[in-house]
Amino acid sequence: MSDTATPRNRRALIALLAFGVTAVAVFALWRLTSGDDGKDSAAPTTAPTSSTPTEEPTETPTPTETPKCEGPNTDLTDLPDDSLLPDCGAPVVTTEEQKKSGLGLGCGGTYPVILYKTTTSGSNTSVCGTDASGEKFRVVTQARGGPVVDMP
Repeated sequence: MSDTATPRNRRALIALLAFGVTAVAVFALWRLTSGDDGKDSAAPTTAPTSSTPTEEPTETPTPTETPKCEGPNTDLTDLPDDSLLPDCGAPVVTTEEQKKSGLGLGCGGTYPVILYKTTTSGSNTSVCGTDASGEKFRVVTQARGGPVVDMP
């Protein structure tokens, strides 16, 4: 009985092994040929070219001017993240003005980058820095109706 069981087991083992190899090959082929699954494709796509243009060129949009200060309706979506804009009511301070009377809410001087600013019901505050890292900074605040206080 053991002589007849051995060839059957070998055939079953060979069939199972062949099925496994076939399944792995089919899976690999499916992964290689599957279409774009939402990820970035390395192959560039090109549009068909035509010798005659089919559409008239549209009017080119005029670039919008970058605002110099921030008001209540200023769009800040396309601005770089290295500094906030000064408020339109707070002029930027020059280095000479900073030496005489300190910084203003618009920052400037040797601290030209506005790292943070806030307006509350009681005060306006700006945090001014030497660069966007925030390593060297000064806090400038103004209570409603009061003077600007520069805290180096």
